[in-house]
Amino acid sequence: MENLDAIAKHLDNLIPFVQDPEEASRFEEDADVIFARKHRVSVSDQNLQSLVTALRSVPIFRELEGGIANHSPSDKAVISLDSIAHWLLAQARTRPSMNCVGELMAVIEKNESPLLEIVPIWGISPRVSIDLGEGMKIVPIQDLPPSRLKDLFTGKKRHPYSFDIANSFARPGAAIVKETVHGPLYEKLASDAGRANSLPCELILIALMNPDEAGRQAEFAEAAQKMMDGPFKMETESTSIYNSAEELAMVVALCTNRPIFPLGHWYQRPDINLPLVGTICGYTGPTNDKPFYIAIDPQDYPVAEIEDLVRRYQSLDLHTRKRLKIPLSRLNQGRRQRAHHSIEAAAIDLGIAVEALLTQDREHDAPISYLLRVRGTLLLKGTPTEKRYNYNILKDLYNLRSKVAHGELIIERAKIPRSEKDQDRIRKASTSVCLGEQICITLIRKIIEAGQYPDWDELMLDRI
Repeated sequence: MENLDAIAKHLDNLIPFVQDPEEASRFEEDADVIFARKHRVSVSDQNLQSLVTALRSVPIFRELEGGIANHSPSDKAVISLDSIAHWLLAQARTRPSMNCVGELMAVIEKNESPLLEIVPIWGISPRVSIDLGEGMKIVPIQDLPPSRLKDLFTGKKRHPYSFDIANSFARPGAAIVKETVHGPLYEKLASDAGRANSLPCELILIALMNPDEAGRQAEFAEAAQKMMDGPFKMETESTSIYNSAEELAMVVALCTNRPIFPLGHWYQRPDINLPLVGTICGYTGPTNDKPFYIAIDPQDYPVAEIEDLVRRYQSLDLHTRKRLKIPLSRLNQGRRQRAHHSIEAAAIDLGIAVEALLTQDREHDAPISYLLRVRGTLLLKGTPTEKRYNYNILKDLYNLRSKVAHGELIIERAKIPRSEKDQDRIRKASTSVCLGEQICITLIRKIIEAGQYPDWDELMLDRI
């Protein structure tokens, strides 16, 4: 306790010589500046090292030095007493030093904290949160906690020259978010994680010091094997929600008028004061591909309908969900192609979506086109007139897909001006794709709502 009191007094003595971190002056007031001011300072090396020496006199800090700070399940860094000293100085500028020291001790002893995993998505911009189950929810982009990535996605200028290039950043309207409790935050140098972190460097150094070329190669091979086996084996199973978020986003899109795509991924601590582990890591985007730079205005969505459909989808057995993966993905891509690329590209994606949905279990020599028309029509049901209508839509869509897949264009793009015949062909192809898209959505929803694929043989026999 005396050592902690001494550290607090030392902090008080150093505060008059501390200034904002240098990087804070490069930007306007934004989330990064807020974070920097809470974690780092500008201070002379002499003053910083005097505080580091004081920290080293406390056993708990001394044991952490050289250990591991786990920023997220996929990111970590070596613990430095310099970083702890920076954090204490930054925090002590705005509140009592003893409180800062006590909070640091409490966090280290608890060794866990809430962690947000965030996947920004384009294609939906709700006014309220939407529950996706399994701890996940869709959150309006403006409701995310402060961060430089939120600033980027919401178009906030970080400095006078940012965002001067048109369409230079993505504009998601929401994010899929999951909050978990993550730990351990800190692992000592003597822990398995601490030793595993230093092992690769030691093994590589040993290999490099071998004077014989053959010996070096043997040492490198042995080092690689050691890093793959035993207590130092890397974890291969991911706990990230990214794949699940992407999958559920495609299900949500069945209830909206746009496809939905993930644009990135990051982890963030709700408490930006948390020492050493930071607020953001693991980011993988954004993308400014068309149409992701087009902002979608906030609007109302059928929340109850979306939540019910997602619950039904999550209750499906794994085999059925696996069978729906390709149809959902190709439908999502096809909707994007239709609106923002070309009818030909959309026809291929939607044709594959319907084919994968309705004929995945067909016998090898069964005719694809006829089978998907009949199965789709029987699954949709309806009056004889409605069945004939749906049959023709599926026929036209798959015929168009087959023509395009074999190199036939709807029109020659170089022909200017286009003739009335060309315009008519474009209209017919566009109609086939639009109607086929709606049929595909309806078919997938029917399977999800039924909780399983139909017994195709039984459906076929019922029509006899």
